This record gives sequence, structure tokens and C-alpha cells, in this order.
Amino acid sequence: MTALFQQFRTIRHTSLKSGILSNKWYLLASLLICLSACNSSGKVNSTAAKRKAETKVILPTQQVATPAGINYVYDYENIFTPGEEKKLDSLARVFEKSNLIPIRITTVSDPAITAENFDQSNKMVLDEWSGIHGKSDRCMSVSISKQLRRIRIDHGPFVSRLLSDDEAKTIVEDQFKPSFKQEQFFQGSWNGLNALMDTIRKNIKF
Repeated sequence: MTALFQQFRTIRHTSLKSGILSNKWYLLASLLICLSACNSSGKVNSTAAKRKAETKVILPTQQVATPAGINYVYDYENIFTPGEEKKLDSLARVFEKSNLIPIRITTVSDPAITAENFDQSNKMVLDEWSGIHGKSDRCMSVSISKQLRRIRIDHGPFVSRLLSDDEAKTIVEDQFKPSFKQEQFFQGSWNGLNALMDTIRKNIKF
């Protein structure tokens, strides 16, 4: 394009020097300059379009619903009857569908899990449960041990905004433990889970 400008200037200078301005040469040079400019603009636009097409769009990670065939209740300590386990599983399943918060209930019978590492064990269960749901921060894990006489509730950051530690502790003391002390483990779990769910629903702000 620079060479065309120089050629145009040389032609114009020569024409003026001789006293003759050639309209044909002038128009031809102007046309060539315009065509060259349009071609350069087209290349720029083509390059920009190519870069835009190559840009990768990264979508945010979305929560994965509990896959079919995955249980919500894992009764390793055998403190529930099959019918009771099914009722608790159904309760948690319905709650996830309406509130997008999956709750796992686990009874502990592993001899490697002691009173000292019981809480840490439930955190590990929560991490595993969260992994199943796409590393979601909406998951909850409730571990129960009849032998150790322990209950532990853990959850992700999202649930922390809907269920405080004090609320969880109150539910454990007022809903889970009274029935557990009478060896009524299903009733205590049913009362406790419903209290957790009701508190979360109450704290959801629209």
C-alpha cells in the first residue's frame, strides 16, 4: 500500500511538472489505493472473526442430581428395618427434588471409626457425597453410631447459610437424642431429619 502511495505521488509530481494533469492516471491510482485499503480491512475483519470463533466459553460447574441407583441411606449398623430405611430414603429423595439439597444418612459400624475420629469420618463421607454431585456445596451428611452414641451433621458452604451450627446442635439435642435414648432409632432419625429440612425451608429467602 505504501508503494502505491509513492507511485501515485511520483505520477502526480511528474504530471504537474510537465503542466499536464492526466485524469486517467489520477483516477487509476485512486482506484488502486481504495482496493488495497478494502483488502486490508477485510483481512483484519477476517482475523478478528477467526479469533472470536477460537475463543473457548467455560460454563460454570452445575450441581449433579443424585444418580439413579444411588441410595440416600446407608445402614451399616442395621438399626433400621428395610421398611424404615425405605421411608428415610424417600424423605431425603423428595427433599432434594424440591430444595436441591441432597442429604446422606449413614449408620457407622466400622471398628476403625472411634469416638476420636468419628467427626472426621463424617467429613470424609461429606466429601465423597459432594463428589457424586459434581463437587456441590449443597450436600449434607448425617452420621449416626448406636455403639459410640454419637451423631454428627456436616454440610457444604451453601447449606451453612440456611442452617447454623446452633440450629443443628439444637435439633440433635431436641429431636434425635430423646428417641435414641429409648432405642427408637428410626423415630429419632425421622424427627431429626424433618426438623433439619423444616429449618432449611424456613431460612430460604426468596
